[in-house]
Parts: sequence; C-alpha cells; structure tokens
Amino acid sequence: MNELESVRQSALQNMEFVTMERETVVDIEATAVEILTADAPLKKYVVDVKNGIDPLEAATKNPRKDPKNKIINEKDERRDKAISRFGRRLYYFELSEDPDERAAFETLEPLWIQHRDILSMNKKNQTGSTDNFINDLKKEPFASAVTTLTMSPEQNAIEETNNDFRASESDKRSVKTTHENVKAKDLRKTLESANNNLCEYVYVMAKAYPDNAQWNKLLTVINVIRKRYSELLVHRQAHSKKKPDKTDDK
Repeated sequence: MNELESVRQSALQNMEFVTMERETVVDIEATAVEILTADAPLKKYVVDVKNGIDPLEAATKNPRKDPKNKIINEKDERRDKAISRFGRRLYYFELSEDPDERAAFETLEPLWIQHRDILSMNKKNQTGSTDNFINDLKKEPFASAVTTLTMSPEQNAIEETNNDFRASESDKRSVKTTHENVKAKDLRKTLESANNNLCEYVYVMAKAYPDNAQWNKLLTVINVIRKRYSELLVHRQAHSKKKPDKTDDK
C-alpha cells in the first residue's frame, strides 16, 4: 500500500491551494467508486472540502463591489463640486468694478490656474493636491484676497469635503483590508483542515483495508495531486535559491 504523499499546504499560494483542492475533489468524484456514497464519513469529508473552495477563491480574488465604494464616489463628487464652485465664484469678480475686488481676483487667479488641474487627478492624488491648494489659500496675500471676495465659505467647503473624503477612504482601507485578510485566513485554515481530514481518512481506510481496491484507488488519486504540488514547491524553492549569473552587459 502507498503512503500518503506529503505536501506543505501552507507554502502554496492561495490560488494554487484552491486549485489543488478543486482538483482533489474533481478527481476523487471522477473515480465514481461506490464508497463515495456508501461511506458516510468519506461523503462528509468530500463535501466539506467542496464547500470550502468557492468561498476562499472569492475572498482571495480581486475584491468584489464594495458598498463603501458608492459612498466614497459620492464624497469625491461633492469635493469636485466644491472645488468647481470656488473657480466659478472667483471668475464672477473678473469684471468687477470694485478696485479691491478686481485686485483680489488678480491675486487669486494665478493660484487657481496653478491648482485647478486637481479636478482631473485620480482620487488618491487629488486629496494631497487639494491639501496643498488649501494651505496656499491660507497664506498671504491669498488669504486676504479670499476675505475681500467673501469666498471663505467656498474655501471651507473644499477643506471640509476633502477631509470628509479622506476619512471615508481611510476607514474603508482599514476595515476592508483587516476584514478581508482575517476572513481569507480563516477560510483557508478551515479548508486546510477539511483537506487533511479527507486525505488522512482515505489513507487510514486504505491501510485498514488493503484488499479493498476502491480505497486504494482514492489514495492513488490523492497522491498524484499531492505529489504534483509538492514538486511545484520543491522547484520554486530551488529556483529562489539559484543566484543569477553576474555577467556584464555588452
């Protein structure tokens, strides 16, 4: 009777591990041996592995749509509108007949031109660039110009919406990342345990009933898969230890 092939499941990458589990179930079921339905523990162990595959795959693939994304997009839109309102209000004073307002406009316009491209930036870059814009507006002579044009509400709206966006983005990253990492680890741990139960049960039964060809057939199927992934890990380890040749470029 064959021994159970050893494979370090914990060393496999998530998608390799998922694929190994799926291949194990598919190949076991493909044998169509009677004990798959007649032996209750075996049937349960196979189902446990099968039920653990899709949830782990979903948890380790690219994140699915997150309801928080809608909130973040809405807050980003509010920030864009606040920035746009500042620009539109500023140009209201371009044709002002008040000398002070006209002078304030001419002071602020170059600063606006310098920063208005933040509206076309991605969300991450826009947050930092908006901070820079706000900081500049608080410096002289720009701060006095904002006061002259009574544009403090527009300035405050930019700062508030930017901070609001930042808080939501930070909350999403921390909560989402922590939750997903914990969930994936728990799912993988559960699936590893289910796989161990299945493989060890088949091995024990094949050892207890060496004349039963069905158990031996299942053990052979399991070993073929485990050996393949064990060799994959050996190859990867050897490749990672191999030092690149030090040759000069010509």
